[in-house]
Amino acid sequence: MDHTFNVQIASDFNIECAVFLNNMSFWTTRYASLNKHYFDGRFWIYNSHESFAEIFPYWSYKQVERLLDKLVNYELLVKGNYNERRYDRTCWYSLTDKALCY
Repeated sequence: MDHTFNVQIASDFNIECAVFLNNMSFWTTRYASLNKHYFDGRFWIYNSHESFAEIFPYWSYKQVERLLDKLVNYELLVKGNYNERRYDRTCWYSLTDKALCY
């Protein structure tokens, strides 16, 4: 799998944020085309931190966790929970309007 990034996001934030957001943008577009995972006016991507670490093998679980927190703090991602089972703690993430402007 190729990982690419938006140069402007990399300049404004960092390369890690840009690479991760590019992947999120891909899945957002994919789910929008399938009209899937649409809640509260947004398309959402869900994954555990472990699963994200598998997608990005050059980042550890902890690095993924810190990156996601950073992206939420930068207001580039919003975090939610749309799991059917209450005990399921899998996080859902969506690009914010700010991220979509890039």
